Amino acid sequence: EYSDRYGETAADSTLVIEGLYHYGVDREYLLPSLRKLAKIYYDSGSGGFKTINTSTPEYWKGVSVETTAHVAYLMKLIAPDEFKKQISTSVSFLLKNQKRDGIWGGRWFPSLMIPTFYSIRLLNSFGMKYNANINKAFNTIKIKLNRNGHWSNSVIETSLAVLSLKLKKDLFSLEIAKAQKWIKSKQVKSNLW
Repeated sequence: EYSDRYGETAADSTLVIEGLYHYGVDREYLLPSLRKLAKIYYDSGSGGFKTINTSTPEYWKGVSVETTAHVAYLMKLIAPDEFKKQISTSVSFLLKNQKRDGIWGGRWFPSLMIPTFYSIRLLNSFGMKYNANINKAFNTIKIKLNRNGHWSNSVIETSLAVLSLKLKKDLFSLEIAKAQKWIKSKQVKSNLW
C-alpha cells in the first residue's frame, strides 16, 4: 500500500517488486507477488493489467498503460517463461494504445512520460523487434524537449524523459546532458526537488 488503509494496488506493488529485484532479492521470493498480480489484476479481455481491483468509483476501474508495461517488464525480467501469455498480450495492448505521435497516455496522471518510459523500457527489452515503435516515441520525446533542457517545465517529466533516452544513450547524449543540467538547476536548498 502507498498509504495505510488505502489498499494495495498493482502500481504500488510493482515499484516494491522492482526495488527488491534490483536490491538482489531472490526471484523465488518475488514470484508469489508476480503470480498474485497475474491472478488479481490481469484482464484477459484487454490483455492488460488493472491498477486497482476494488469496488471504488467506476472511473478508477480498468486497465492502464503504465501498470501494464511495468508489470509485464518485471514478469519478463524475473520469470519470462511462466508469464509468457501475460507478457505477449501486454505488448499487444501497448502497441494498440501507442498514440499517433509515438507516445503513450496514462490513466491516472496527466504525465505522458510515466506511461511512455514504462512502455519504451518493456519494448526495448525485446532487442530490435519493436524499434519502429520505440524510435517513433523517441522522435516525439526529442521534439518536445524545450530549448532550456526540460519537458513540460517539470522535474518529473524531464527525469522520466532522461530515463527513456538513456535506453539509447549513444543517440541522445546531448539531450540527456542538457536535461540533467536543467534538473540540477531545480534543486532547492534542502537538496530536494
